[in-house]
Formats: sequence, C-alpha cells, structure tokens
Amino acid sequence: QRGDHTEKDEHVRKLCAQVDEATERIKKLEGDLAKAHNESARIASEVVPPENVFTPELKEKMARLEVENALLNEAKQGEESERVALLEKQVVDLSQMKEKFKQDYYTAHKQVLECENELEVLRAKEKELA
Repeated sequence: QRGDHTEKDEHVRKLCAQVDEATERIKKLEGDLAKAHNESARIASEVVPPENVFTPELKEKMARLEVENALLNEAKQGEESERVALLEKQVVDLSQMKEKFKQDYYTAHKQVLECENELEVLRAKEKELA
C-alpha cells in the first residue's frame, strides 16, 4: 500500500505542477493581451478620424472629378451610339451588295445554262446536216 500511496502522491504532484505551469502561461497571455490592447488603443488614437480626411479642397476635387467622369461617360456613349449607327448602315449596305451579287450570279448562271442548251441544239443540228 505504501507504493500505491507514493504513486498517487507523485501523480498529484505532477498534476499540481501542470496546473501551476498552465496558470503561469495564462498570466503571461493575459499580460500579452493587455499589452496588445494598449498598443491597439495607442495606434487608434493616432489615426485621423474619417471626418477630418475629407478637406474642403479634397471634396471640391472629388466633385470636379465626378462631373468630369460623367461627361466622359456621356461622350463615350455618344461615340458608341455613332459607331453602332455606322456599323448598322454598313450591315445594311453589305446585305444589299450580297443580294445584288446573288441576283447577278443567278442571272449569269441562267445565261450559261441557256447558252449550253443553245450550243447543244446547234450541235444536234450540225450532226443532222453532216
């Protein structure tokens, strides 16, 4: 029994040592957390509040840039509209040209067929005469 008692005591001592180590780590982490909080507060106090960032000069410049941006967008849309209109006209012109070439092709093809037919008729008559 003496051995059991000694083993239990040893086990309890080890657990107490682990608890003491954990307690020390917790205290150190709490100290680090406090330091980090203080540093964060210091940095936050150095930051310029947002309402002071937009000076009258900066606000004026932003307003000018917004107007300029709006004008550029309008001009761009106008140019795009003109470009689209030009492209649409070109599409119509090309479609008309295609139709004309198609008609010319069919006319020429019909004439070739008529000429071939006439040539066959003439050859047939030539054979009859020969």
